[in-house]
Amino acid sequence: MGSNQSSSSNDVNTSELHEKKVRELNSRFSSTLAEIQKCYDFIDVKTNSINSFSKNTVKLYEISSNILEDLNSLSKDGEECLHMDNIFENLEKVKNLISSRYISSKIHKEMNLSSGKTDSFIQNVKSSDYNKNEYLDSGFFSTAPIFGKIDYYLKLASSTMNNCVTDGTSRIGDVLDYYLIAVELYELKIIKEIGFYEGTNTTFLQNVRRWTFGFLSWISRSGNGYSETAKKWRYILDNIVKPMKIPPNNLMSNYKSSYEKTVSVLEKLKNRDYAVSSGICDKIVFKKGNTVSPICIGNVAMIQFSDLIVPIENAIKEHDIHCVYNKTLTRDEKWNDINGIIFYSDEPFSIEQNSTLRVYLRTLDVRMESQFSEKKKKYFISSSMGVLDGKDLLNEIFTKKSNRLVNQTNNFKNVCVMMGLGKDIIANYK
Repeated sequence: MGSNQSSSSNDVNTSELHEKKVRELNSRFSSTLAEIQKCYDFIDVKTNSINSFSKNTVKLYEISSNILEDLNSLSKDGEECLHMDNIFENLEKVKNLISSRYISSKIHKEMNLSSGKTDSFIQNVKSSDYNKNEYLDSGFFSTAPIFGKIDYYLKLASSTMNNCVTDGTSRIGDVLDYYLIAVELYELKIIKEIGFYEGTNTTFLQNVRRWTFGFLSWISRSGNGYSETAKKWRYILDNIVKPMKIPPNNLMSNYKSSYEKTVSVLEKLKNRDYAVSSGICDKIVFKKGNTVSPICIGNVAMIQFSDLIVPIENAIKEHDIHCVYNKTLTRDEKWNDINGIIFYSDEPFSIEQNSTLRVYLRTLDVRMESQFSEKKKKYFISSSMGVLDGKDLLNEIFTKKSNRLVNQTNNFKNVCVMMGLGKDIIANYK
């Protein structure tokens, strides 16, 4: 989590100075801010709570190190049979750990994941549930009930952090969610205070307070009048409280992104032997009339260019578009002098930009309009240059496979960084 809440005595943004600013206006708010800060420090990365969890409880450091060690060895010896099974097994472990021990129960539900135990209470609770006068209003001689709720959620955050280390099921994301709920409730109360001192959005009871002993309460606010008090509360809200949500929100986002990236790395490595990979370079986008049709051919293993023709033909024929490899035709049958793929139809059509299969088809990364062939009496689009085939194609496929391994190694390193492992293990696997 962030360092802007650190307690360095030389830092103008120390938690002590923050509490002092709040104490000038209201001692009850100051005490609660101190409790929020205490919880923040307890679950903060700099206190090693989450780092210790990753190292000692779920062994994420150890598993990730093993993955990078195998990837590093594979890049040197090329012996897939010695490394890939271990890599797949450990990537599955990382994926399951992130989804079951790091991602919050709320995000777990949103992503429709199934691994691990979830906390149904935190899945359903929202800070807006407490944006009601019954929680936010103070009595004449009592504090607002919202402070008790803030204390409740801070204790849940701390206890859940302890449980993460001991029970084998609790989630770091739920710790962060409980903490964030507490901070958001604190925000709601500050917003209510601002409304009170600005005279907006006040209840009858608050108006009575404003027009009775409220005028004398300037003593408890260190001599600040209503306008100045409202201004100071806004400063506290924007510059002290809201920043305390940024690091945990970033961690929540990192956990989700890390899971998605790990799934992607696993899938791409499993498809490493396919020259054309599903979801990566298998798409052609056709437009015929007003209809745009993205066509995906899935995974295709290639040793020669003609291996592409049947998968493409099967995918496009329902749109009354067909294809042929011009090189395989006799001289009289050829469409032009380019040894490439020919798409043809009885009606005009186009291939749109962002067709990822163009790398092998040698079509342009722009919208390509069909031309009419007087000889064939068809509309057609051709490769813009000869396609790779034979030895040249095999060399290209081998290079792309090697690059894919490098790319997915780097992607997994990014996962390690997002999960907070970077400093300890990335330096060993450059």
